[in-house]
Amino acid sequence: MKNKKLIFASLLILATIFMGCKKETVTPPVIETDYPELAAVSGKVLIVAYFEEAPCGDVVFIGSNNGWDTSDPSKLVKFTPVGKVGEKVWDGWYKVAIDTVGAAADKDGVMYKLAGKPVQLKDGAFDWGHQVGYDAESDVVKKNGEVDIFPGYSGECDIFYGSTEEPVVLVFKKWKKNPCVATPKRNYTFTVTVPSATPNDAMVRIVGDFKDPYPSWSADAENMKLTKQANGTYTITLNNVEEGTAYKYVLNGTWDNEELAVVEDGAECANAIENRKLGSDTNVKDKVENWKDITSPRCP
Repeated sequence: MKNKKLIFASLLILATIFMGCKKETVTPPVIETDYPELAAVSGKVLIVAYFEEAPCGDVVFIGSNNGWDTSDPSKLVKFTPVGKVGEKVWDGWYKVAIDTVGAAADKDGVMYKLAGKPVQLKDGAFDWGHQVGYDAESDVVKKNGEVDIFPGYSGECDIFYGSTEEPVVLVFKKWKKNPCVATPKRNYTFTVTVPSATPNDAMVRIVGDFKDPYPSWSADAENMKLTKQANGTYTITLNNVEEGTAYKYVLNGTWDNEELAVVEDGAECANAIENRKLGSDTNVKDKVENWKDITSPRCP
């Protein structure tokens, strides 16, 4: 009996030592559920945002409040750190209060108080490529407020705000292109197959979100014209172009003849296509299915 008591006492001592040495587990805040609760700002849309890819420059709001005018980035309203609320410091959270000057409508004509999105400046310069990214619904998490989010072209998101009565709280998972990370630049050669009904004297051009010396989204630029080959394909080589650049093709120097998707079975028209996007492969082979109003009308 004495030996059993001794063994029990020894185990009790060991357990006490173990518990005393065990480190306390600290659970980090969960961004998706834990956010600063700020008071609404009268007559304005208060946006509270967390950027999982921390910005390395100023973040501004661009939208219907300023007519989407990007000519002077210094005049755009900037997000500021939330800082301390009560006894807690909210690192990584930002806020901005936006005037609801002029109503905004989505593509279906639904009216909202405001439309717009965060864009990160690089060295004080504005670039649409540095807006918040949206390739999937999970890339933008809505936590609070009356807000609707729609996919835009090529990794963009269109955000509409419906009320000034409570703050809108959003978690952004990514930037369309993060200016904090150097983007690889490559020399790309494009080989494009076009519809057989393309006129022999047609001029095929590539248009996209290019940087100098190439124009941005220009349908009639001479240096963006592809050369027709003996086999009927068209080619062009563009040097020092950023990976991830969005692009597509147009015919005869006008957006009236932009490329369209394939005509679905039973349809009499073709839909517009999403912008193409450059990857790491420098030998790009594309196929244009239709030209608007040349080989097919565009679906409404």
